[in-house]
Amino acid sequence: MKLDLSKYVPLGIDSKRAFKHSAVFLGVSAVYSMGFAFSYLHARNSLYMVEHRVRVLIPGAMMPDFASILGGYLMGFAVTAIFMLGLAAYYYIYHYHGGSRSMYTMRRLPDRWDLWRRCLTIPLVTILASALAAFLVMLVYFGIYMLFTPDECISPDQWRKIWDSGLIEYAW
Repeated sequence: MKLDLSKYVPLGIDSKRAFKHSAVFLGVSAVYSMGFAFSYLHARNSLYMVEHRVRVLIPGAMMPDFASILGGYLMGFAVTAIFMLGLAAYYYIYHYHGGSRSMYTMRRLPDRWDLWRRCLTIPLVTILASALAAFLVMLVYFGIYMLFTPDECISPDQWRKIWDSGLIEYAW
């Protein structure tokens, strides 16, 4: 059974194109978040010095906290969510403009929720996907931080510091 995507966009808007644009926003947000890798590698490389052509861990060197390295690299997901709120407003306004005035058609339909389904489905699905992707990306980056950083260089309670620093609230 094939899903009819045209039921989830305003009349006159290409559904495949609308879903592709949402996917592009999520993809750009994911690519932007990969800047974490550069920050992490820079911070990890600063833990070492070269002695006789061998990399040696600097005694007492500490890695910056995960939350400070991650910084604002999840902001692309928040920007995507904000853009989707604007898209929902655009979809609603779109029904009042144009040659055929599709709002008149929407008012005559027996399903009174059809207008809201058409205006809110793509934005809400994208916002939820953005929040989920941001959380999963953060978990992956946290795993990388914990696995590839020398244990003696990690300050304790990194997971608690994520929540205490407001990283989650800051991103959303």
